[in-house]
Amino acid sequence: MQRENILLDKGIIGLALRPWGDPAAAPIDLYRRLLKELEARTGQRCVLLPMHHPDDLDFARRISPEKQHHLIEGAYPPNLVLGLVSKMSTVVAMRLHALIFAARAGVPPFALAYDPKVRQLMKLLGLEESTVDWNGFDPARVAAQVADTISHRIDAVTRLREQTIGCEAAALRNCDIALAVLGA
Repeated sequence: MQRENILLDKGIIGLALRPWGDPAAAPIDLYRRLLKELEARTGQRCVLLPMHHPDDLDFARRISPEKQHHLIEGAYPPNLVLGLVSKMSTVVAMRLHALIFAARAGVPPFALAYDPKVRQLMKLLGLEESTVDWNGFDPARVAAQVADTISHRIDAVTRLREQTIGCEAAALRNCDIALAVLGA
């Protein structure tokens, strides 16, 4: 956070957005309205979190050309991205890995679903109510849902931690099975 000059004087909402389909047709104004609505409803700082460099970084610059919102510029290894995410109140994301990192860090994720894999993850986490379709979403409605999640953050984190324990155990079983098959 210090390297990226992100102040921790108030809560932080991370946003991992991406172009989908034709990048020139991306709903930039819709994303800009979402950032404004989130800040207005929550009083927190929105931070753009590019997960796929350089594409997401270029896209984030289009969303916030005058840097009205903070943009994490660096391309960091997963452990540092996880550390960044762990300092956030919530993560609003289209990127699957941003949602996974949020869940792993115990930070409530909110998905703008563009692909079935995003919906499947949120279902696995028991967070279907924190998922909306990215195409034509209502920024005010999403901001209200995110604000509600933040206001009930302790409950959301508790539920999330309960769900991720089972997911981690299943992932470790899969690793054991793979190692047994490989004879390692």
